[in-house]
Formats: sequence, structure tokens, C-alpha cells
Amino acid sequence: MPNCKDITRMTLAGEDRRLGAGARLVIRAHCLFCTGCNNFGKQLMLMRQTATQWRSDSQK
Repeated sequence: MPNCKDITRMTLAGEDRRLGAGARLVIRAHCLFCTGCNNFGKQLMLMRQTATQWRSDSQK
């Protein structure tokens, strides 16, 4: 099983391109047991949503 550093790299790579089913499964399995990586994923999702909302609001 990959360590937290590997999971972080994979998660960030998922921001740039679509990950395969295997990679997504590995990330999910790791996050079931690792609260740090789970929190990182949530924070990344929040940043993505905030940036999308900001772009939307700035075009109005």
C-alpha cells in the first residue's frame, strides 16, 4: 500500500487529469485508514469549489 506522500501525489495528479479506477480505489482505501490524507482530500475539494465559485462571481 502506498504511503501518505504517494497518496498526496496521486490526489494532486487527479486535479490535472482523470485517474484510472485502480488509482482512485487505492486513494479511497488509504483514506479509510488515514485521517491526514482524508482531510487533505477534503481541503483540496474545498479549494476547488471555492475557486470555481470565485471565478463565477467575478464574471458577474
